[in-house]
Amino acid sequence: MLSSKKIAFLTLGILISALIFYHGNLNQSQQTLTPRILSVADVNQTTYKFNQPDLSYYLLKELDIYKKPIANYSAYKVDTHRNYSGYYLGLTKDDRYCDKHRAIFVRHADTFFTMKKFATDYHPQLFIRNKTIPKLGIDMHPDVGVHMPDELKRQFLYDLRPDVNVFFMNDMHSMREIGKHFSCLTQESNHIPGHFSIYRKDFLAESVQTYSKQYATRPQCFSHRKFFPKTWILYWKNSCQNFFKYFDSRKYQKEKEKRGIVFIKKIGANAHKGTGIALVTDEVEQNLRNLYQNGTLCGDILRNYLIQDFVHNPLLLKGHKFDFRMFMLIASTNPLIVYYHDGFLRLSLQEYDSKSTDKSVHVTNTALSRSLFQMAKENGTYNGMGENDLKNLQLWMMDELQEYLLKEGIISDPNWLDNYLRPEFKKAMIHLMRMSQHSFLKSSSLYELFGLDFMMDSDLKLWFIEANARPALEGDPLKKSIFMYYMLNDHFEIVFGLLKSRMKRIILYVNELAANTEAWKPLNASKLHLVNAKMRRQEFRELTKNRFELEYEPSPTNGFSLIIDENKNGTQRYSQLLESDCL
Repeated sequence: MLSSKKIAFLTLGILISALIFYHGNLNQSQQTLTPRILSVADVNQTTYKFNQPDLSYYLLKELDIYKKPIANYSAYKVDTHRNYSGYYLGLTKDDRYCDKHRAIFVRHADTFFTMKKFATDYHPQLFIRNKTIPKLGIDMHPDVGVHMPDELKRQFLYDLRPDVNVFFMNDMHSMREIGKHFSCLTQESNHIPGHFSIYRKDFLAESVQTYSKQYATRPQCFSHRKFFPKTWILYWKNSCQNFFKYFDSRKYQKEKEKRGIVFIKKIGANAHKGTGIALVTDEVEQNLRNLYQNGTLCGDILRNYLIQDFVHNPLLLKGHKFDFRMFMLIASTNPLIVYYHDGFLRLSLQEYDSKSTDKSVHVTNTALSRSLFQMAKENGTYNGMGENDLKNLQLWMMDELQEYLLKEGIISDPNWLDNYLRPEFKKAMIHLMRMSQHSFLKSSSLYELFGLDFMMDSDLKLWFIEANARPALEGDPLKKSIFMYYMLNDHFEIVFGLLKSRMKRIILYVNELAANTEAWKPLNASKLHLVNAKMRRQEFRELTKNRFELEYEPSPTNGFSLIIDENKNGTQRYSQLLESDCL
């Protein structure tokens, strides 16, 4: 039985009146929004609730203490100065947002298990917002997004709904503080501060070289030529000098005579969709020689240029070069949990010619094909094919690749995808994570969906091209639309599964504390004293680290495959894809 003093404590708090206020707002919102549930099975899932919501609110305030996110990536001198008070898509900035979210959570925890509420900034016509989110749940801010007029974006118009489950927004992490203004402990948010160590070509090139040194005596595990083409970093003096030494060698001249294009030049940052890439033709070569004075200015010219081996022997499909767009889900950074998902192939619409200096022949990016799609749309055809024919020619699924390679006699294993290709993709992603994760902000409420680009040479060897933190989630043509729908659904199943697992553990732990009258003491109408607070907060930090509870594990039909789980040890941590001597 609770003492009369404790009962008084629970009923007199100033913030309890705030709880009632938020309760009223929630009910008012629900009158105008009809929640859409994914399936009957989803409704029937076990849900959990706080036995004493008001007391639980105060206990959570004592357990979930806000700490400003530590920029463990500040050495990179990026993402360290943020304007958290600036305008962002018309949204207000509320320093008590996570407190309001907590107030709703303790009173309506059961709805957090059955309702899926999103905040997104994607354009309403894009696939994820137009097709995926409406079938899963509710778009809580339909007026907010990149489609807003600029004059509305530069105002504080909309209070962010505190009952959002998942944020799928591109720049929220740059404009608002995680754990304070959004992405509270019982929410999820797509995009990880520090993720530039994956998608910035310059930082990744540095990481590859540093990571390779760990395996200097274990080249069977990893070397600078495994998955990642040899790269020269021209703002590093020694690397730049070594490149120009090779540039002047007889070996380079022989390779040039044999291959035509030997190198490709890339801009190290802020260049995607095929931009910032230049084939090192005679003209580009001469420009480099002039700029760096044939290497004598290495260390003085600090332009963010990378030179990379050009894969001269690409595997061709019907005479066309292609690349892979694969998907990787970092489901958690606390601890690191990563999944692999099949993607698709993108064929160049131009037939391959190794001697050609036309970038569209060599770079198989969808963005570079759009002009041809538009030409076919306007003229009716391009090279005898309509717009849809071109899009279907460009897009191949994984089983189509295997079928083609078997038919052409390039492979003989009918299970080549499972026995060779998928394991190779997964190993490449594991190494990518191991070399990059040091810069990630570690938080249980963060995740990220990446699009990773690879190509394959005629020896069936994979080469990593780049990572995209904002992959195009579009659904055209039809087979891509079907693929995207299931992939995005499966990714949200994992995200919500970890969120529900975390919420379950929080509720059970707080209910246990609330029932233990020796675990806390009231101080005044709006504050309590948590007995053994240091120990309790440590317990709370441990239980809020991400892991699946049994009832929320991904379904057997989920298309994502676990490749990293730092809850596990040894080779199990990497799904037995790395040998023990490679850990």
